Amino acid sequence: MKTAPQASADYGTSFPNSRKVYEERIVGATHGEVSIRVPAREVSLSGGETPVRLYDTSGPQGHDVRGGLPKLRQTWVEPRRDSKCVTQLHFARRGEITPEMAFVAVREGLPADFVRDEVARGRAII
Repeated sequence: MKTAPQASADYGTSFPNSRKVYEERIVGATHGEVSIRVPAREVSLSGGETPVRLYDTSGPQGHDVRGGLPKLRQTWVEPRRDSKCVTQLHFARRGEITPEMAFVAVREGLPADFVRDEVARGRAII
């Protein structure tokens, strides 16, 4: 017997004192400038305190996964399609900063070249 998928509660109901926000930036990468949107969860605090931003790893919301998720990285990947090796390690060891490395740098508050160097040394995996 096939059962219908259960609907998950939306984040507004589950976490009423928080909202999903994005830090939008145009960043330089080896293959040109790219637009990135880094998600965060902004949590309102009591007592007039400044809201705090936390990681938000919830992914895209409001999509039927059976129809597929949006291809958020497609514009990042297209310029590299002609490469035989497309791993982050490969590009980092060539001295290239990929949009994925730039995304991690924004999320972690680090310089993109630091992220690239850590990936190249094998101390970080994307």
